[in-house]
Amino acid sequence: MNCPLCYEPLLFGATNCPCGYNLATTVSEQLPIELTYWEALRAFWRVYWPTQIVEGVLLAGLSAYGTLLRPLGYTLSGLPFVLLVFALNAAVFDLFIPRLCSRPYKRFSLVIVKVATGETTSRLRGSAHQQVWFFLWWRQVVAGGIAAVLMMPLNALLSLMGLYFSQQIAVLAGVLAIGPILLKMLIGHQFPEIRIEARRR
Repeated sequence: MNCPLCYEPLLFGATNCPCGYNLATTVSEQLPIELTYWEALRAFWRVYWPTQIVEGVLLAGLSAYGTLLRPLGYTLSGLPFVLLVFALNAAVFDLFIPRLCSRPYKRFSLVIVKVATGETTSRLRGSAHQQVWFFLWWRQVVAGGIAAVLMMPLNALLSLMGLYFSQQIAVLAGVLAIGPILLKMLIGHQFPEIRIEARRR
């Protein structure tokens, strides 16, 4: 028999696995599931929309601050401003990452499984919080950069027609394509201390 969680063989009639599976306690529990596209989109949206709202408000505040400083000879532009935007995005995204598992969704829930004990929780904290945040954030940045390069011909074509939708297209690509893919990559990924599983309610 193989472990239904990690598929390692359970030798000599063993009912426990190092990954945390325990036959005695898991019989009545639901096994992990694979998220559909729409479920992954829903989970990503829970983090994405508050991140965008807070980041937009803070960027508007920075722009207003920069406008006030302009008469004094100070400007918020160039590489320092780009780095500031990246740092702001990373900080705000980190703030909302725990929302992924904080409460169940309509037909499924995301749970944090502790590798050492197999215990499940909905609270993402400490080093596990930072690992999940970094896993999603840097992949989102890289995927966003690749998407921007791939969309250059479309944006150029639209600009020739007098249409300027590059920002809206970037947002749609981030929400509808990048987000669900990253969530599907996250589910079941083995971190040093935890993994996140999707379970049917």
